Amino acid sequence: MNQFIHYTCDNIDILDETLDGKYIFHATQMAAWQQMLLCRCFSHLPGVPSLSPISLGSCILSEHTVITVDEALYCRFMELKWSVPEYQEKLIPRLDGLHISMNFIKAIGQHMGGSELAEVWLESGLLGQGAVELVLAGKAYNKYMRAHKLPLQPLWRILVPTFLPFLTESNNDYHTELFILVNDETPERIPELVSLLMQERVRNLLAAFIESKSEDVNFIFWWQYMDMVSILLLFTRAQRDGMWDLYLHSFSQMLPYFKWYDHLNYAR
Repeated sequence: MNQFIHYTCDNIDILDETLDGKYIFHATQMAAWQQMLLCRCFSHLPGVPSLSPISLGSCILSEHTVITVDEALYCRFMELKWSVPEYQEKLIPRLDGLHISMNFIKAIGQHMGGSELAEVWLESGLLGQGAVELVLAGKAYNKYMRAHKLPLQPLWRILVPTFLPFLTESNNDYHTELFILVNDETPERIPELVSLLMQERVRNLLAAFIESKSEDVNFIFWWQYMDMVSILLLFTRAQRDGMWDLYLHSFSQMLPYFKWYDHLNYAR
């Protein structure tokens, strides 16, 4: 009781393109998760009873049923939710993180169109022509994650020297403290530096710095790119580590960009 159960669901199609249509296999697999795998059941198989997530949720006294599905099944689950009164209150379909990430990467590609970032990838040898087109279109997951992570570090290296003079004017005491920790090569001081950078006043100072650059169109363009890549990395970590609060936070940060670049189905 009072435990969160998460379900995942996907189709299974084996030999689905045989010439005579024989010896094919179609099924829908559903798994229920809570710290460890609870159960796995198959529906639409002869002789095997179908167990719905709603009925399983009722057995374990769960108020809501959260099901993660791919893009093909998501619309089906939404139609099911709208058509069955009981499901309208209990069923929460959730699009899987891979499709959300790929769509957000496509939004990043739209944002960076004409920026010559693609030329940087090509000339550095990081990507070939075909791979560049796939990355900008939000495909080739491993390639686009690496292609966007690598420019993030040099962009921060460019940003920090411009941020420090602003920090000196706004909060000289903090600047002095940060300068001492940055130049201290003792490994034991690294946790102190990390703790200092994670403080809320740092976020407030950085936000004020970004606001002071609002008239610089070029700066805002590249800052938005850095922000989008950072959101993508946060979302990826939330998916891999099962951090629900971070998932909600990072996904909410994606929504304005989905709207700006006309990805309205995801924004909804």
